[in-house]
Amino acid sequence: MLRFVLIVVLVISGPIQAKTLQILTMENAPYSFTQNNEVKGIGVALVKEAFKRMDQPIQVSIAPWARAMEQIRSGTVDGLFNVYRTAEREFRIITR
Repeated sequence: MLRFVLIVVLVISGPIQAKTLQILTMENAPYSFTQNNEVKGIGVALVKEAFKRMDQPIQVSIAPWARAMEQIRSGTVDGLFNVYRTAEREFRIITR
């Protein structure tokens, strides 16, 4: 009986739609750049393909480093890629 109830609930609820993740990157051709108001590049294509294979919708946007860090800290975006480790960034992380 419990199995029947679970099956009915799953059928009635329909397919679950995943939330579209908001992902940021920095302008850094050829990895990520804007062309005709669309974010493109080698890195962007790779990230989009990886999430596509997981059936996870994403929205990729470009932002400067400081804005990207603020949005990550505040939780308004879900991820960041195409980040390079530099001495200045490492110092900022350590001192905070």
